[in-house]
Amino acid sequence: MTYGTVMEYTENHPEVDRVHIMSEICEGLVYLHAQDVIHGDLNARNILVSDRGHPVLAGFGLPRLEELDGLTRLKELERVFTNPSITSRSATRWGTIRYMAPELFDDDFRKPTKATDVWALGCLMLVGDFLTKTVI
Repeated sequence: MTYGTVMEYTENHPEVDRVHIMSEICEGLVYLHAQDVIHGDLNARNILVSDRGHPVLAGFGLPRLEELDGLTRLKELERVFTNPSITSRSATRWGTIRYMAPELFDDDFRKPTKATDVWALGCLMLVGDFLTKTVI
């Protein structure tokens, strides 16, 4: 995409209407869910901006934790939860921790759902990665 991620776009174009961009992101997620598509890793780094300035949802290619064999799953969990260099903004094999719904951390390793996508959307709205200059 011409403008890169939504974070890069809003940083380089401070005059852009961020509320309108967020509205278009919401419309994109509504469209995906109407097609029974679950994104599973919605975050500011997975939203690109087209050459016309419209957000495009991307980043559908993550392998899911529940698809991993038991040993690989345990190693991934250990990596995420015991490594001090991994922050709340870190990406895991099944999503970006900062945007993950609480149920995705349950012992039964549930798959992402439309509801967990909506949780991520809410986090995107609240965190402020591109809506404001301040990251909460």
